[in-house]
Amino acid sequence: MITRRKREHAAILALIVLAIGLFFWARGPVQWVFVGAAVAILEEAYLGLGPDVNLKHPRFWLLLGAFVSPILPFVAFGKANVHWWISLPIGLIVTVAGWRFCIRPALQAEPLKPRWLVIPAIALVIALIGWWTSSLAFGLMSACLALWAAALLSLLLMALPKVTPMLPARMSLVAGACALLALGVAARDLARVDGRLRGELQMLAERSSEPPVNTMAAIAAAPAKDRDAALAEAFAPRLFIASDKAAWPLNPLVDVLTSDYIDPRTGERHRSGYPPSLPTSCALRDAKACYVLSDGCFKYDVRCSIAPGTLNYPYGTFTPSGTTASLSPFAVMSVRVLHKDRPSATDDVASSRSAFAHVGVANARLRAKVTDLLQYWLYYGYDRFEAVTPLGRLVQEHESDWELVSVGLGAGKPLFVAYNAHCGGQWLPWAQAPTAYAKPEETARLEKLGLNGLAAVHEPTHPAVMVADGSQASYPASDEVRVPDWTSCTVKHTWGNVVALAAAVREHVDVTREVIPVALPMADRREAPMDFAGRWGLNNHDFCLELPLGIRLNCGGDSKPGSETPPYKEDWIDPFGVMFAKHTWHKGVDPGS
Repeated sequence: MITRRKREHAAILALIVLAIGLFFWARGPVQWVFVGAAVAILEEAYLGLGPDVNLKHPRFWLLLGAFVSPILPFVAFGKANVHWWISLPIGLIVTVAGWRFCIRPALQAEPLKPRWLVIPAIALVIALIGWWTSSLAFGLMSACLALWAAALLSLLLMALPKVTPMLPARMSLVAGACALLALGVAARDLARVDGRLRGELQMLAERSSEPPVNTMAAIAAAPAKDRDAALAEAFAPRLFIASDKAAWPLNPLVDVLTSDYIDPRTGERHRSGYPPSLPTSCALRDAKACYVLSDGCFKYDVRCSIAPGTLNYPYGTFTPSGTTASLSPFAVMSVRVLHKDRPSATDDVASSRSAFAHVGVANARLRAKVTDLLQYWLYYGYDRFEAVTPLGRLVQEHESDWELVSVGLGAGKPLFVAYNAHCGGQWLPWAQAPTAYAKPEETARLEKLGLNGLAAVHEPTHPAVMVADGSQASYPASDEVRVPDWTSCTVKHTWGNVVALAAAVREHVDVTREVIPVALPMADRREAPMDFAGRWGLNNHDFCLELPLGIRLNCGGDSKPGSETPPYKEDWIDPFGVMFAKHTWHKGVDPGS
């Protein structure tokens, strides 16, 4: 046991309190980095296990630990959705190396030498500048990278007189400390879940370890002609949107009736009457580029009808011009029902078998055979993902946006839920997916459809889905922090987490309002609007960087078309190959872990 003076006890206690505080401040598996740090501080301060180190001639393993220490916290963040035990040893390694290079000499110094404070002071200045321009996480990360680069540069100068391994090693270790602090801040703030319903979320969305056997029995007992509708109703997602001004899913038919479809060859504009009639083929070779549907509204605000005027179910009505028809304008989900070897309400046998071409990949991952798939296509009027970075405002935006939530079934029970987000997404086994009970409005709709047996069942079968503000990306409902999936468009998910931390870019995923589906029309590619041969929306800017003085980089124009109709999307054509084999998809973290 090492004997310490009072001031040393105070310094050690302050460091332990800081590590414990960061443990409670951070969220997710990465918080265990700080448990490792606290354990290492206690061990180094009072036990000093391991070989003694001559600071003038440090051992190779200690130097190596110093130089890799800035990288390790970012690795932990990249693996934040995997295992806590990856974070724990990283905290131990960084802290042990830091103690032996920096803290031990400082405690032993009589008196404390001012030059010990130069490197931390430089780090503090860089962090404050980064915090002022962007965020605290970015400031700390900037200090980490700057000091680490300086350490590597000083290594190249070690041939010069008076340059020893101690200087670059201490730079690296201060960089590692900055990276640890950045990890704690970012793990809490990068995609924190807030909103009015956060405290009620565990009651609104729960996980059931048992399959909904009564629900499946009621579906099987329904008349054959109604079973697809019963499936669609039973597993329709429950949406939680981020704010009162966030976009709601719209009825795509209403958008069709209020938009023009544009012929790209002539620029001519046409408008469909009611019932909707859209071009279903085109002479151009690329059918996806044939026509563009646009209402000319290029703003993410209430003027573009992203939210209903009334928040009372069924959220208003829409009457097409010159008719007495009544359509639901909001909270409409288009449902595609697929069965592996038989036709459905939306697909014939050939189409179903084509969609199940790569189901073997899913079966291997789930260790069960998927026989049925439900795709809930959600249409939004405008998409705008926006984040402030030190370089400028990062924007991805386009008029019209199709999103997707999928439910897979097999052996008479649900097997998984898949959540699309940007260019990728995640999937969860059913036992881990948060689900909600049917609302009275949904029960009344079942009774109106004649599905009384299903209406009488009370089981949580509706996947609870958080919708990110602006981007409309889908995430499993949780009151804990989850790393956003926005980077899946450019890099693998694991390193996308690191990019998100480095850029200090967060996605706003809150739970402010619960949205109950009003209608679940079948998504049949032979009928409007799924038969439309073209793209939805203009004003497509893919990760545009808006700089000061009006400079815009990688920004498309108002004539750049947006998303294609769902039947032309890869998610429609090869759903299992996308969800279970594409590199931008991954298995999600159990929200209850």
